[in-house]
Amino acid sequence: MRRVSKFLITASSALLVTPLIIAAQALPASAATGRLLVDTFGRTGVARSSQVIAWNIGQQAQFQGTSGHAFSVPDGQYAVLAGIEDDSQTETLAEALVTVSGTGTTTADLDARQGKQVKVTLDGKPVTDFVDARICAGPISQVEGFESGGALYIVPNSSHLFSSSYLAQTQGAVVAGKATTGIPGSLGGSWTSSQLAKVTLVVRSGEQIAYDTSFALQAQGANNVVDCRSDLAGTVAHGPAPYRATTLVSAGTWGVRTDDSAAIGGQGFDVGGYFVNHAFAAGHSYGYTYYLAAWAPVTSLAELRPSGISYGEPLFAGPDGNGSQAAEKYSFRLSVNGHLIATKNTTNFGTSLQGYFISTRTAGWYTLTDDVTRYRPGLDFTKGTLSPRVTFAFHFFANPAVITARDFPLIAGFGVRFVPRGLTPTNSAAPTSQTTVAITPFRPASQDGPSPADSVTRVQVWSSADGAHWTALAVTHSASGYSVAVRNPASGFVSLRATVTGSHGDTSTQTIYRAYAIS
Repeated sequence: MRRVSKFLITASSALLVTPLIIAAQALPASAATGRLLVDTFGRTGVARSSQVIAWNIGQQAQFQGTSGHAFSVPDGQYAVLAGIEDDSQTETLAEALVTVSGTGTTTADLDARQGKQVKVTLDGKPVTDFVDARICAGPISQVEGFESGGALYIVPNSSHLFSSSYLAQTQGAVVAGKATTGIPGSLGGSWTSSQLAKVTLVVRSGEQIAYDTSFALQAQGANNVVDCRSDLAGTVAHGPAPYRATTLVSAGTWGVRTDDSAAIGGQGFDVGGYFVNHAFAAGHSYGYTYYLAAWAPVTSLAELRPSGISYGEPLFAGPDGNGSQAAEKYSFRLSVNGHLIATKNTTNFGTSLQGYFISTRTAGWYTLTDDVTRYRPGLDFTKGTLSPRVTFAFHFFANPAVITARDFPLIAGFGVRFVPRGLTPTNSAAPTSQTTVAITPFRPASQDGPSPADSVTRVQVWSSADGAHWTALAVTHSASGYSVAVRNPASGFVSLRATVTGSHGDTSTQTIYRAYAIS
């Protein structure tokens, strides 16, 4: 599982620190009025080499050094933190408050012998499979250590400038403590199964191109505010999809995340996944299904701006709008009154999200098309991956010349979500069976101003067994929305297409090629 924005000191000790704002060696001479020397000692009293971070409390700046070596810092009070490794099975997180003043060298000792072991129990039994703990100072200074089967210690400190938290994991359970004010003398806790929630995640296959999909729970801070607990995580399961995994978890807000790994050039790369926050209550059960069929770029309707049209290229996601994947190629076209006025061919691999502004003041009927394909060098999406290509076509009336600088309304039009029902964990339907597909037209929210209302007047839907020949389907409209019944072929895949007509005469067409499989 990924650990975002942290630097691994050594692979064997698994001690982590956050990136630094200022490296001590890069400090301007005019600011370096003193030097700080921190010595770190292991639990046997032997001096150890450790990476040290020093948080200047007054200046809100962070510096880095190595124990046993003085480094330059400006005057001020510092929260000094380090991870001290004795061996691959014993680690200590230590901290101290130090004041630097004048041009001399200020010394400080961090001694692992003062550490108290992080102890966690579940139903009276010690949890030692995986223990993760963190000490923090300020908004970014953190040192984190984690042990599998070993012992993890933390030096207590009553100062409110420090905080701490922990996560522990055993077979079938993940628990995390709240962020503390100060570092207590007995970090950890005694848990019972009745205090925990049950979480089940079903990971389907077909939409992700991955040899391994991991499922992890990532703790979030109280009231969704970043604190010392934020992002402590435990991996619950991993392996090739599809699979189903269940775990107990302590109450609170957690990110239920997956990470997809694909082989490119003999190496593993992260190519997508999910991260969705959920709040869990003790004694309750929760279930989620990730990687449902019929992924598509989350529809991004164009905006009208003074003397032009703005369009942001959408990213692939699941029909619920969550999830992400490797990257995409785009082929964009815009015409007005039958005349082509703009073309763009781009990829978002290795670049930021693409966006276009097309200068135009013409009043008339515009047609915007976008052909989006999944893409990343070294990966082949043509060999069975679902939803490798999605196309859009929007036909709408607009007069950009009358748009003011204060209002950037969306064009008239709709996005479409397809949700095939009753598929297997491989996102497949049985040969020659019938599959119900829910169709949901929607208008995305505009971030830049009010948008005119547009209501659905007609929904048309087609299916195809080869992506070339299309069969019109009878659309059922009820209180729960629109749906169609697809007669599935004997093998292969089913592609889906829908056209939504709006009350302004606008039409929005979306096609998902290979929306689900037949097997």
